[in-house]
Amino acid sequence: MRQAEILVEGLLHPNEVAQFTALCTETAADDFKGEWLRVRAHVAWVAEQGVNDSRVDIVTAKRIAKLLDELMRDVYSYDDEQRALLRGAIEYFVLVGDNDNDLLSLGFDDDAMVTNLVAKALGRSDLQVHLT
Repeated sequence: MRQAEILVEGLLHPNEVAQFTALCTETAADDFKGEWLRVRAHVAWVAEQGVNDSRVDIVTAKRIAKLLDELMRDVYSYDDEQRALLRGAIEYFVLVGDNDNDLLSLGFDDDAMVTNLVAKALGRSDLQVHLT
């Protein structure tokens, strides 16, 4: 999807651009039902991993999940390209083995950047994950 590539090109590592673009697949609005469960299950898994590893940034993971949840609430108002971008952001977030391992320090920075860019593309620049 060219729009996805344009959205993150130059901001992410080339491998991450290709990965995100591949995850932006056409998705019907009804197919997002239950996706919030996948996102929350991923956050729960990340929190579990962080119990014994202080490098895991559970705070940023929770912020990303909250933003994705908010974006999914408006899924019926998005066009096909926008839903594909949202699908890509969700899939990128739940993917642990992206270019930056999510379980390492700063591992969610790329996920936050992708989610922020998708939020802007969906007309929701008011929703952003602020990194600390």
